[in-house]
Parts: sequence; C-alpha cells; structure tokens
Amino acid sequence: MKRNLWVLILGFLMLAPMVRAEVVEPNEYGRRGRGRNMGYQGPMGDKLHVTFSFGEGAYINAKCGSGYDCDSVMVTPADFELLAGYKLNRWFALDLGLVMAVDFDYYDRVNYMTGLRPGVRFVFPLLFHRSIYLRAALPILFGVSADNDHQTVYIGLLLGIGVEWRFGPLGLFGELDFTPFFVEMYPGYYAIPIQGRIGVAMHF
Repeated sequence: MKRNLWVLILGFLMLAPMVRAEVVEPNEYGRRGRGRNMGYQGPMGDKLHVTFSFGEGAYINAKCGSGYDCDSVMVTPADFELLAGYKLNRWFALDLGLVMAVDFDYYDRVNYMTGLRPGVRFVFPLLFHRSIYLRAALPILFGVSADNDHQTVYIGLLLGIGVEWRFGPLGLFGELDFTPFFVEMYPGYYAIPIQGRIGVAMHF
C-alpha cells in the first residue's frame, strides 16, 4: 500500500511541471478574468499601437513685439502623422511618428515638410474605456519648397497631452501639442506651433 502511494506521489510530481496553471489576471478596469479566455484585456495586454491623425493650429511668433515687423500669430500647416508605438509596461511606451505637412510661406509659395517624431508617452488608464496620456517627442522635419529653390531642416521639442476612448482594439483620440522649434521657421520667425490633433488608433 505504501509503495503504491509513493508511486502516485512521484508520478504527480513528474507531471506537475507539464500542466499549465490557469492564472487569474486583472483586466484594465479592475475586473478579474481567467487567463486569456476572457478576450480583450485592454492596455495591460496591448504591446503595439498604430495611429493616424490630422493636426491643425497656430504659430505663435516669439520675436514679435521686439522690434520685428511680423505677424504674431499664423496658421500652422495641416499635417498628417502615422505613428507606431511599443508599450514597455502598463504606463510607458516608445513612439516613432512619420509626419507629412503642407504649408504656405511668407512669399505665398507652397512648402512641403516631412520628417520623423521619435518620442515617448506615459499612459494613465481611466474608467469607462478611457485613458489620458502625456507625450514628448523630438521632431526632425525637412522642408522643401515647391520650386525646390531652398531646403530647411527643422528641429524642435514636442510636448503633448491627449485623451483616448477605447472600443476593443480600436481607439479614438484627441491631442493638444506644444512644439517650440530651435531654428527659424521663416526669416525672423522663431515660431512656436500649438496644434490640436484628432485621430484613430489600433492596439495589438
């Protein structure tokens, strides 16, 4: 009898590592589900996100009022951003945005700007499938006029705050960006773009 009992115990110990335990994990809104069988688990299970957005706003010229003949406020170029991000944990993600913008300069010429926005974001999940995020990026934009007679490199710092509503893996978001540039946007214009942005997001 004892020998049979020891055989059963040893057999159980050998098979135990092969049996996967079903882990109970909290989802993004505090409810608990069993393993992966509960379907969508929200930001805790997401690793990748891809967004597409449209931005528009105004340039604030820091030099106006200091003896310069210029406009203190101008309309910013309409820009489109395609962004991919990777979430390192529940709160922190790395971003890389591709930007395309169309602008008119002070000579009424068409300018095209394109470039990258590498950056980071901090996400703060809320109730009711919402989240607030803070975003920081280093825009590196290349400007080319329509007649290709001049090219400019723009480097700045983007600071933004946004809110996103989630519908499963799909998200809708609005964002406010403040982007001081370290170079003149135009001669005599150290412009600071302030933009509103709306877009859609997919989470994987």
